[in-house]
Amino acid sequence: MADFTKIKGVFAKDTVLRSGISDVQSYIGYPQADIYGLCADFENSTFTRLAGAVGKTGGTDFSSIAPWSGMRRCVLADNGTVNAYYGEQGYVEDGTAGQVMVEIPKFYYRVVPLKLQKNTDYTGAMGYHLLKALYYISSTPKNGFEVHPLFRIGNRVISKAYISAYEGCIYDVSAGVYLQEDEQVADFTAGTGDKLSSIAGVKPCSGLSQQLTRPNVRTICHNRGTGWEMQTIQAVCAINLLFMVEYGNCNWQYSIGMGISSMASSDRPSYVGSTSSLGNVAGNATSTKDWQGNTQTASGKVAISYRGIENFFSNLWKFIDGINVYGDGTMGGGQLFICTDAQYIDSKITDNYVSCGFTSANANNYLKYFGYGNKKFDWLFFVSKTGDGANSYQPVGDYCWSVANFDGTGYASMSGVYAYGHSDGGFTTGTNTNINAFAQNTGARLIYIG
Repeated sequence: MADFTKIKGVFAKDTVLRSGISDVQSYIGYPQADIYGLCADFENSTFTRLAGAVGKTGGTDFSSIAPWSGMRRCVLADNGTVNAYYGEQGYVEDGTAGQVMVEIPKFYYRVVPLKLQKNTDYTGAMGYHLLKALYYISSTPKNGFEVHPLFRIGNRVISKAYISAYEGCIYDVSAGVYLQEDEQVADFTAGTGDKLSSIAGVKPCSGLSQQLTRPNVRTICHNRGTGWEMQTIQAVCAINLLFMVEYGNCNWQYSIGMGISSMASSDRPSYVGSTSSLGNVAGNATSTKDWQGNTQTASGKVAISYRGIENFFSNLWKFIDGINVYGDGTMGGGQLFICTDAQYIDSKITDNYVSCGFTSANANNYLKYFGYGNKKFDWLFFVSKTGDGANSYQPVGDYCWSVANFDGTGYASMSGVYAYGHSDGGFTTGTNTNINAFAQNTGARLIYIG
């Protein structure tokens, strides 16, 4: 008869050995060709490709590699059915066949912090500055990897998520038309009011005079049906991770283009849809129509697209859901609380809103370090330190607008706007203590996680 005590011991040793191998691989790199990684040394502003990403260039090299190859524009019905993909019959971007979205297939990730620095920048500072880390992506399960939280809704895992191809406009339910010129007449009534939308050829909605607040944006997302939300912190961080591993750095403007970032401060957001012909690839529009209807062709005045997602940064500030900010006046730019189950509530910092373990930067400046609190939120890209030699190029190149000595509860937004120049980028963030704030340079974009 077999000695099961010895067999159990072998299994236990094997488990420990496999765990040890996984830890070693995290530091020296994975041999598998279907794992793609990046070593980000923020302290020294150097980035090194790892594993399957070695020798590759962002763009065409990744177009046949999952999960990037699975990112594609589609038109999505309100019940989550894909009616057509880009290039197929029935694919139109005017809203008649559904909302224009970008499908993102589920992927797995791993983050290995290599160098941390305790945050002691102010009295109530919490957590660490992340000075150096390894980032990995795989389209299939790997030892030590986890499903990215974009695809984990509470205890449920979804196979695909969708982010809007275009910055949101509003569908007027009572009139049965899309508001194409950012008419300030939105109905924010829950259930029966208007709906946030994603179509081409229109001005994105703004808070020029209407109360396009984060709570009201959440309402008009939910009015479209179950599973529809404004972009979440999980979605923003997933796109940023996909970008940085693909392009081997964190600088969106350097890698793809300036975006709509060099307009006059007196201008307003430009029309969306000028990257329609790019389909699922990254690049710059040939021309973009500004808010007055004039054709713009210069760098800094045309839209960019990342694998179908137009204006991920620039043109408009975009609200972020699933993240609340709290401070007592001593916590710098505030402590961050992340929603873990898609039950989004403003100002909440208990129960399903969990502290990420670090506080954000206390001064407006270029991003120096991301924060790190614990492994549960190692996927989170949010600034913990600004300045200290950081600029528009390195180590990240994006700017952070922080409320100094944050006192109260508030929200976060991302991307920068049409007049911020080199301050714009996918990692650009801003915070606000007024949950009911709205402005002409602030809007939103849809996601579907049904």
